[in-house]
Amino acid sequence: MECFEDRSHAGRLLAERLISHRNRSDVVVLALPCGGFPVATEISAALDAPLDVMVVQKIGAPGHHDFTLGAIATDGVVALNDDAVNLYIDMPDFRSEAIREGMEMKRRDALYRGNSPPLMLKRRTVILVDDGAATGASMRAAVRAVRTLGAYRVVVALGVAPRHIVQELRIEADEVVCAKIGAFFCSIGQYYRRFAHVADEEITLQLTRPRPLLRLVS
Repeated sequence: MECFEDRSHAGRLLAERLISHRNRSDVVVLALPCGGFPVATEISAALDAPLDVMVVQKIGAPGHHDFTLGAIATDGVVALNDDAVNLYIDMPDFRSEAIREGMEMKRRDALYRGNSPPLMLKRRTVILVDDGAATGASMRAAVRAVRTLGAYRVVVALGVAPRHIVQELRIEADEVVCAKIGAFFCSIGQYYRRFAHVADEEITLQLTRPRPLLRLVS
């Protein structure tokens, strides 16, 4: 079942399909941490584009956190899995979960970036990267968040996702690139030979290094 040796392998395959974005001054690569970071690192290097993160928190059902109801991203942008929300939770409970995950999102963003400011996204082409998408909620929230921050064009790059999720994301984003569309989708990890945990320190170390200033986009 495995398609990739590891996340870096998935990143190199995606970079080949994104080569038209290489050496463009308006392109920024944003990883959805933690799993998207090693994938995005390969894409950033191949395209010679700046790398940053878009922290997104999944919102789970109270008492059953693995059951994803939606996701929250920067500026409180929320994407819902509508069927799950309607069937499983009333709105007061959902709002409580969203507030809690929003606070965790801010904590993680500060942890990863330290004192380094986020990259400016206004009038830029933003490539959002993750190792895969099961429900698509996290990526939908990320797409909506970068649009609120002024992105001119949004590209989604995924290691693996079910076909219907790819189709849904094509409605949200300007372009979707997926290295493997899973016909029988159980989990993202089943498509990776090595699917180790990505430590927060790995992300923090890279993002807190001095970075060159972005060129202005007219």
